[in-house]
Amino acid sequence: MKMTEQQKQEYKLYRKECKSSGVEPVRADFLAGEIPSCVTYQLGLQRRMNEQIRPQAAAMASAAGA
Repeated sequence: MKMTEQQKQEYKLYRKECKSSGVEPVRADFLAGEIPSCVTYQLGLQRRMNEQIRPQAAAMASAAGA
């Protein structure tokens, strides 16, 4: 099964969070949505941080270009 670019990015983050949580990352589990709760929590934190950083980076880029 071929993953989209978004899925590839999320899988990369999933693998990172699995390793930091001491869980073995399994691609089939990721694709099936069977993600351990400790990893899900960390993924949620990471996504929220990314959502906050993007608007700030865009604002800084536009300010630098002005």
